[in-house]
Amino acid sequence: MPLSSPAERDDPEEVYRRVLEAQRAAGADPLVAEARARTARLRARVGANDPGALAPSDLLGPLIPPEQPMPGGDEVYERVLAEQLGAGAVRTIAEARAREASVRERRRRSPRPPTPVTPRRTVPSAPKQERPPEPQPSG
Repeated sequence: MPLSSPAERDDPEEVYRRVLEAQRAAGADPLVAEARARTARLRARVGANDPGALAPSDLLGPLIPPEQPMPGGDEVYERVLAEQLGAGAVRTIAEARAREASVRERRRRSPRPPTPVTPRRTVPSAPKQERPPEPQPSG
């Protein structure tokens, strides 16, 4: 729960030092101790003492830079994006799912070129498509 005024908040650097020392004293891995101290400092900056008050995206920032929606006003993209956001998905996840649905729909609509019957290049070990040799008389 956020504190009511900035005067009631702890100094973020003091929170960082306090959590780092506590983690080291508890025998935590140095990388884990550092990560927990940084998280505590960030929470102190924004005034959130409740771990659920910050989403992972608030702690990490955007993992993937936001991209432009599919060009041409893709109906499938827009529909799936609206469905995903309506279902409560995180925006980056919803956009990825919408892009995937759009690409799948485009692939489904466009016909694939036929598979070539003859190979583009010959394989030395493959049998040749010539006439079989004439049988030689024995003896």
